Amino acid sequence: MPLLLLSLWLVAVFLLSDRPAHSQDPVIFTNKEKYQSTLLAKRIMPSTLTENVRKTVLENGLTVLTKEVHTAPVVTVQVWYKVGSRNEEPGMNGIAHQLEHMMFKGTRNHPIQFGRLFSALGSDSNAFTSYDQTAYYGTVERNKLKALLVLEADRMQNSQIEPEQLASEKRVVISELQGYENSPEYRLNRAVMQAVFPNHAYGLPVGGTKADVEKFEVEQVEKYYRNFYSPDNAVLVIVGDFQTANALETIKEEFGKVARQEAGGREQEAGVISLSLSTQHSALSTQHSALPSYCKNREQGGCYKLCIRYQMQINRMSRRWM
Repeated sequence: MPLLLLSLWLVAVFLLSDRPAHSQDPVIFTNKEKYQSTLLAKRIMPSTLTENVRKTVLENGLTVLTKEVHTAPVVTVQVWYKVGSRNEEPGMNGIAHQLEHMMFKGTRNHPIQFGRLFSALGSDSNAFTSYDQTAYYGTVERNKLKALLVLEADRMQNSQIEPEQLASEKRVVISELQGYENSPEYRLNRAVMQAVFPNHAYGLPVGGTKADVEKFEVEQVEKYYRNFYSPDNAVLVIVGDFQTANALETIKEEFGKVARQEAGGREQEAGVISLSLSTQHSALSTQHSALPSYCKNREQGGCYKLCIRYQMQINRMSRRWM
């Protein structure tokens, strides 16, 4: 009798195991069912990333993108300038990155380290320089949005570039560059980009070179700042828990009074290649990623195949390091 009961119990277990997972426990799914449910969700639910984004262009040319997201009582502000290392040339390599550092040194209206001001607001703020753009970003509580906008509008036009501060930040940048040399990924990226773009600014390192950085003068950095940090050469992005109408009033009040700069020396390349390599810096660390996505085959010859092979190799190394 015990053997018979055991046999019946085993048969029942096997029969039940063939039934769908949701009939046993609605929380448990097989891998196949997870995969199918994910695909179904992707087909049915539309992408919401760009949904309800509002675009506004001020009279001075500043493009403003706003999107309300009321899931948390915070707001993120980003200011993107259409300038990066692609606007440089040998002898001036790294000036975009150097200027990014100087933008945290204070303004005529706020002659204090901007890092301290952001900390006082409780803001998680930082910046990065890339081939095609330089961006500044910060996240604050929703009731401090106006204060953050005031600071960003101020340093768009009133940043101070003093000799002592420039000398100090040049040492910081050179220290960063020396640290990068310890990264095999960074050195590989430099070698590949120089080989792929021997006659283009994309072949220059985003952070610059020690030889060029050491020679930067106040007048050069100021000229670069006046030329490229202009409202008509920038995009302001606001996402988070705010009211669009109220935010636009503040933006027009603070950014609307910023005069656009003369664009006589501003390089505007048509159809340039957007790459994903960027340098990020903070008070504690510097991060790098090197993932060129594609090249224009008709303009760069064998560049396309080289970039694809390079991307695959970087991906394999990244998986090994994780």
